[in-house]
Amino acid sequence: MQVLCSMRAFTCTSDPLSHEAIVRYGPTLDADGLEVIFYPRWYQDIQRVARFLRSSALVFPVLHAEKSIGDCFGCSDTGQMGVQRFEQNCLFAQLLGVRTVVLHLWGMPFSDRQLELNLRLLPRCLDLAEQYGLVLAIETIPCTYADPLTNVKRVVDHDPRAALATEFLA
Repeated sequence: MQVLCSMRAFTCTSDPLSHEAIVRYGPTLDADGLEVIFYPRWYQDIQRVARFLRSSALVFPVLHAEKSIGDCFGCSDTGQMGVQRFEQNCLFAQLLGVRTVVLHLWGMPFSDRQLELNLRLLPRCLDLAEQYGLVLAIETIPCTYADPLTNVKRVVDHDPRAALATEFLA
């Protein structure tokens, strides 16, 4: 069994130098690899940040996609922007050699109240993940309308290709 550590163990904000903190503190952790969290500031410099992280000896099997993507899916006006951001996250994951990308399919302020809007973009996200050689896992984040288990069942019923990240099912 692999033991992975989230980089949230030592970076909590979208600090423009957070990728440097990963390389500085990552080797001190007793872990087989790191879950990288994509920060919004990295959109402007994906190639450079990925190159910097790849130059380390660290292993990155998982990318936690930038958290506002699901927020974009919850509104019909911003859905396509969310898909574009997700694709940029997939590119970043591919550049790092990541195998699994975790996505918050829903998030605040809409949470799961309009889950149908979020689900309509799920097949496109799964297609993009496959195109980049990735497995897409949906995070079972807290909800305001239903509960995480009910929502992940809806996700799998909608498209059985989705894997699940089960942190909040306990």
